[in-house]
Amino acid sequence: ARRQRQMCIRDSMYPTLKDGEEIIVDRSKKELKDGKIFVLNNEGAMLVKKVQITYNGITLISQNTEYAPIELNAEQANNLIVIGQVVRGYRDF
Repeated sequence: ARRQRQMCIRDSMYPTLKDGEEIIVDRSKKELKDGKIFVLNNEGAMLVKKVQITYNGITLISQNTEYAPIELNAEQANNLIVIGQVVRGYRDF
């Protein structure tokens, strides 16, 4: 499987992922799965979000409740570029 290290930026996925934490992304996993965390390109914006599949499309969820969910209809969801699934995070202790 193709894996790539990326840096998690900001605090939208806190406490699951912390600002600056390195993440491992499996770039072979491009099919969105409910409840999993993905790296996505949404209209040029790079996002690390938990995916919730809904009846009308998908919702991109931040773990930090200070950030509102991003709701996408089916057409918008089809335009997402899926970079890969986050499979691991590393933090310094």
